[in-house]
Amino acid sequence: MSVKSNAPGSIEFLEYGIFTVGEACFTLGHVLGAVDHYGDAAEVFWNRLGDSLACERYADEEGFVIDEERLQAALDDFRYRFDLVSAEQTERWLRERRLTEDALAGSLARVLWAERFREELPEIRRYFHPGREELTGALWSEIVVHGHLADFSRVLAERVVARFLLPREREESLPDIRPAAVPLRGLGVIGERSGGSSSFGCPDWARCTDDWRNQLREMDTHYEAVLGEILSPRMLESALMSRRLDLIRFTLKIATGASLNGAREALLCITEDGEDFDRAAERASALLQERELFLDQVPDSAAPHLVSAVPGETFLVEDGDRPILVRVVERIPATVDDPAVLRRLETILLNRAFAPAIRENLRWIVPPEGHHDR
Repeated sequence: MSVKSNAPGSIEFLEYGIFTVGEACFTLGHVLGAVDHYGDAAEVFWNRLGDSLACERYADEEGFVIDEERLQAALDDFRYRFDLVSAEQTERWLRERRLTEDALAGSLARVLWAERFREELPEIRRYFHPGREELTGALWSEIVVHGHLADFSRVLAERVVARFLLPREREESLPDIRPAAVPLRGLGVIGERSGGSSSFGCPDWARCTDDWRNQLREMDTHYEAVLGEILSPRMLESALMSRRLDLIRFTLKIATGASLNGAREALLCITEDGEDFDRAAERASALLQERELFLDQVPDSAAPHLVSAVPGETFLVEDGDRPILVRVVERIPATVDDPAVLRRLETILLNRAFAPAIRENLRWIVPPEGHHDR
C-alpha cells in the first residue's frame, strides 16, 4: 500500500499565515503568488510535486507496497537533520507547522516512490494524473517537509523589508503595508493537460492575482533602490578585498575510495614517475570526478594544500579512512569580472543586508528552517 495524507481537498491552507511585518500578515497564498510572479523555482517545484504524486497514484493502483525499512530510514534521517530526538520534540515540530505524523510519512514516501519509478516516469506521466484532492492533500506537507518554505518565503520577505533599508525619511513617507487579498479560487487538477505532456505546471489557483502582482511591482521599486546601494561597484570591490582568498576558484580532479597504501603508491607514480593522474587513480580502484570549487567550499583537510597550489600539482589528503588524491587542473584568481565570483559576492552582500532587516522587522508564524541563509 502507499502512505498518503488524509488532508481534505480544499485550498484553505492558502490562508495560512507565514509571517507578519507590523500589522500586515502574509499568507501562503501571498508567498506562492510571489514565487509565481518571480518565476525562479515555481515550475521546477510543481513539476516535481506532480511527478511524485503520479508515482504515488501508480503505486496505489498497481498494488505496490512501500518498503517499510526505507521509509523508517527516511523518517530517522529527517528527525536527525532537525535534531528531533524524542517523540515529544517531533510532535511539537509538526504541531507548530500544522502537520501530522501521517502527512510527514506520506511526504517522505512520495520521494521513495519517485525514486523507485524513475525509469518508468515518462510513461507514468501519461496515464496517472494527480487529481484535485491528491494535490491539495500533499501541497502543504511538500512545501514544509522538503524545505521549500524557506526559499519561497525569502523571495517575498526580502521585498517586504526592503523599505526598512531605505533612508529613514523615504521609508517613513511610504504607505503602510496592506497586502492584497488572495482569493480562494475554484479548484482544478494540477496542470490540466492532454496526455503525453512532460510537464505538470502550476495550477491556476496558485498563480499571482493582478492586485497582488501590482503590489509586488511597487515593492520592487524599493527593492531595486536598495540593491543599487548594496551592490554598488564600491561595495562589491570592498567585499572582494575581504574575501579574495576564499573566492579563488579551482578546477580539481578528485580520486576517492582507494586504500591508504594504494593512494600513496598512486601519488608516487604520478609525482615521481610522471604517470597520468586518471590512469593512476584507475589502478588504485579510486572513484574519479572533476569538480569546480571556491576555496571556501573545499573541505578543511584539503584547503591548506590549495592555498599555494598551482595547476598541475597533485597531493594526497589522508582524511581518516578515505584518502583523497587531488589534482589541480586550473586556479582562477577572484575578480568582479568573473560571473561566478560576482554571484557569490552579491549573495554575501544581500545576506549581510537583508538577514538583520528580516530578524528585526519580520515575525515568523510558521518557522522555516534556514530562512535567513542563502
